[in-house]
Amino acid sequence: QLDTPAPATVVEGVRPRPSAEALALESQALDGALANLAVGQIGAARELLEPFRNNATLVRTFTTLSGILSAHGDFEAAVELLKRADAMHPSEPKVWRLLAEACSVLGRSAEEVHYRRRLAFADPDAPARVFVDLVKALHRARLPGTKALYPEVRLAATKLAAARDVSDETRLRFALAQYAFEGMAGDARQLYAAASPPGPNRHDVTA
Repeated sequence: QLDTPAPATVVEGVRPRPSAEALALESQALDGALANLAVGQIGAARELLEPFRNNATLVRTFTTLSGILSAHGDFEAAVELLKRADAMHPSEPKVWRLLAEACSVLGRSAEEVHYRRRLAFADPDAPARVFVDLVKALHRARLPGTKALYPEVRLAATKLAAARDVSDETRLRFALAQYAFEGMAGDARQLYAAASPPGPNRHDVTA
C-alpha cells in the first residue's frame, strides 16, 4: 500500500512545485498501475492511481487514469482530469487527443472541435488522420458561425494534398465534399480540388 502525499502548499499566482518525495510516490504508483494494466487488472490499476486524482503531476498519470475512467464509462471525470492536465502541461498533444475523444463521446461538439484544431495545427507534420478527424468533428458540430471555420477546413485540405496515406486522403476527400455539399455547396468543387491530386483515377465526388 502506497502512502498518499500531502498536497503541496499553494502560493497565490504560483504553481506549486511538488516535492521529490511526492514525485517518487506518484512515479511508483504509476509504474504499478501500468504493470497491472499490462495484465488486464484495471481495477487494481485504478486503486493505485485514485489517490493522485486531485494532485497528479506527471502527464502519464493524468492520461493513464483518464483512460481507466473512460474504460469504466466515466467520461465526465476523464474530461475534468484531462483539463487539469492541459492546464498544467499545455503542450501535450496526447492530452488534446484524449480530450477530443472523450468530448466526442459526450457529444460536446464545440469542445471536440477545439481540441481537434489544436492537434491539427500545432504540428506542421501532423499526420493525415488528424485532419480527417478535424473535418469530421467540424461536420458533426454544425456550430453557429461554422462558416468562419471554413479557412481551417481549406487549409486542412491543402495540407492533405501531399498526404502519403492514400486511404486517409480518400476518406478526407469524401468528408470534405460532404461537409461542403451540406454546408457550403458552392465551394464543394474547390474543396475537392484542393484535397485531391489530379490523375486518371480521380473520381469527382461533388458531381
